[in-house]
Amino acid sequence: MRVLILVDELFASRERSMLSRLEVGLADEGVRVIHAVPDGEAVRSSSAGVFRSMVTYSRRVMTLMRGVAARQVVRAIADMDDADEPEPIDLVHVFGGSVWGLGERLAAELSASVALEVWRPGLIHRAVRMSARVAEPRPVFFAPDPATEAELRQQPVPVRPTYWGVHAAESPRRVLQAGRAPTVMFIGSGRDAKRCQAAFQGTVSALRAGGEGLVFVDSLVARRAGLWGVAESMDVLDRVTLIEELESRRDLLLQGDILMQCEPMGEQKTVILEAMSTGMLVVSAADRSISSLISGRTATLVEEPTATAWSGAVKRLLEHPGEREAIAASAHQYIRTSRLASAHIRAVLDAYAWMTSSGSIPFVSRDV
Repeated sequence: MRVLILVDELFASRERSMLSRLEVGLADEGVRVIHAVPDGEAVRSSSAGVFRSMVTYSRRVMTLMRGVAARQVVRAIADMDDADEPEPIDLVHVFGGSVWGLGERLAAELSASVALEVWRPGLIHRAVRMSARVAEPRPVFFAPDPATEAELRQQPVPVRPTYWGVHAAESPRRVLQAGRAPTVMFIGSGRDAKRCQAAFQGTVSALRAGGEGLVFVDSLVARRAGLWGVAESMDVLDRVTLIEELESRRDLLLQGDILMQCEPMGEQKTVILEAMSTGMLVVSAADRSISSLISGRTATLVEEPTATAWSGAVKRLLEHPGEREAIAASAHQYIRTSRLASAHIRAVLDAYAWMTSSGSIPFVSRDV
């Protein structure tokens, strides 16, 4: 089987680790993978050492003429083949809502099936519309989380569960160790400025009350939500460091003690799973769309979007070592039993096999 994995700029940057794990796992089972990533020096350079076979597509051409962009990708794939007759692509697997349309056109050009990852709630209604208008074979929608699967199964669309997973060590590392300043990794989108500011203010207040502490903030979140100005007004600029694309810097981010997710965006992120797998403490806005966020078991959830609520959540972890160690151990065990990368790869392989078999008759989800 040969698969084209199409990703948009966000996935090419933020989810490189997952895409690399998926490629390696598929290759071990004999699936040959080509990645199609957006053009641009930053994306190409960051992806070059991750993906074995890669082609690029023009974001500008895609916006203006989707069919032309699709044909350019098809020609690039043909140029990669040494044989006189290019080896066919069996399936196009799409990560990123901004390239769903391109994935649909590519599948048509290649006479291949298409799988679309529904990684945020806003894509569910779009999946329904696309499924209704696209001729056979209908697109199949992959659910990376049980909550997403449950919502999709209420709709008349073909759906396959492919829960995202990560690697996990035998045991979690210890965080918030005595004699070391606590470190908080602050992520989000920054679009809900009030929530982000409340989370930032609460976090800084809790750290200041406990003595020392450092906060590493995704620079995009800081710009959108005006967090640098908040830090300046609180006189804590010496405690705050802005990091460009912090979510993509797993080498740095996973060395922190606490991962702070300030907005209930409903977006699936492997960074949250990776934090749990290492023993980091996750403090997040409550979010029903993310099944892995389980209060008191895998994370500390903040229901109220106030600085007081966020401060209280962080203080509790700082002041109660027994409670934080129990949550870290429980979250680590949750990953080992429910969200491993190996299970994700098996689910994707099963979905691929179903889609490319003669028995993959389009079905209505609620009847499955």
